[in-house]
Amino acid sequence: MAEPATSSSRPATLALATIAAAPLLLGGFAPFAWASAAASVGIAAATLPAPVAARPSSSLRRLLALGLAAIAIALLQLAPLPSALLTAAAPGAAALDRELGDVRAWAPLSRDPAATRAVALSLLIGLLLLVAASTAAARPDARRVLLAAVAGAAMVVAAVGIAETFLGRPLLRTGLPPHARPFGPFANRNHAAALLLLALPCAVGLARDLDRERRRRAAGALFLGAGVLLLAVVLNGSRGGLAAALLLVGAIALRARGRPGSRLLLGALLGLAIVIPGAGWARRHELTTVEERLTLARDAVAMACDAPWTGIGLGAFGAAYPPHQTVARDLRFRHVESEPIELLVEGGLPLLLVALAAGATIATVCVRAVWRRGAAWADAGGALGVVAVLVHACFDFPLRVPGVVLPLLLVLSAVLAGDGNGAGAGDLPRRRAGEAES
Repeated sequence: MAEPATSSSRPATLALATIAAAPLLLGGFAPFAWASAAASVGIAAATLPAPVAARPSSSLRRLLALGLAAIAIALLQLAPLPSALLTAAAPGAAALDRELGDVRAWAPLSRDPAATRAVALSLLIGLLLLVAASTAAARPDARRVLLAAVAGAAMVVAAVGIAETFLGRPLLRTGLPPHARPFGPFANRNHAAALLLLALPCAVGLARDLDRERRRRAAGALFLGAGVLLLAVVLNGSRGGLAAALLLVGAIALRARGRPGSRLLLGALLGLAIVIPGAGWARRHELTTVEERLTLARDAVAMACDAPWTGIGLGAFGAAYPPHQTVARDLRFRHVESEPIELLVEGGLPLLLVALAAGATIATVCVRAVWRRGAAWADAGGALGVVAVLVHACFDFPLRVPGVVLPLLLVLSAVLAGDGNGAGAGDLPRRRAGEAES
């Protein structure tokens, strides 16, 4: 049995757990969401006892270095540069400025400096959150608190979204334009799907650990909550969400025991049970939005060619895109429907390489968490949830949504803490005993 956390570390864990409620505040877009997260990190840092603090794992140190590199890119994009240097660094963007009559002797690379400053500040808060939460989550029960907080908030989102689906109207986001597709507190159901996919394996992993510990009531409640999350995924209608859900099913089938053929059959049946009734499957013939996204991606790649080494500024895509828009629709697009492409546009090849390195580091840690012998099921579930969101980000932009990013950072912190502390090693006898009983 894992040791209980000391009472001195509990306030820090609880302060960080409050960040999991961000999705309930307009999908995290409430004006004070990031400020509230920063305050929680500050409280956690002030209440963490010295003995709890440990040397960060190599993976966490690598992520912090890459995050600082991304912040440095943002700061460079904010520095005023002479027009000659701007023309050399971003020839296409400079030519467009001349065509539009916006020629200045000195100007920053960012096409939207305010947005770039906001992204740089968010990156800084995110890095501080990773450090504080991974330190607080050094103990298994603290990781459980963070994962349970994320799962609980997502269950509320799921319940509201399910009710809206059956009632046929939004209950919370009632003032949105006709083209919006809200789901619970989120203005876009695709972003809600990312949160559901993050929380679903966390809930299942927590339930399995509690069931092995014979805490049947708590396990039953979490299994019920996982069922609500799964139903919400089916009803949500996000096609990218369904694709990421299939990845989860495949990973679970690979980790399951039994013959390879049996696991493959189980995974296929479970995948069909999720996809075929899903609202996203019913939308498979809706090709208009797919064509729009492909056109948007082509436009974005053309923008990236205008400033391949410097980008147009983190967070500046929405401001810079209108002159390049060829999508035949009277809408203002603020993001590319693919995070890797948007990073290439906003930060050039340097930022894309930084992001790919960070993604590879996170993927490596998550694979270790899933396959590590003796690891708690909750740690493995958190790792699967993180990977599902990263896969979903290739088809959408959930990493730009505070209601997804803040819970994702909490879960990632728990996974990093488990990776750095050999999570679950002390639970191996318990798990083996549970397996023998079952």
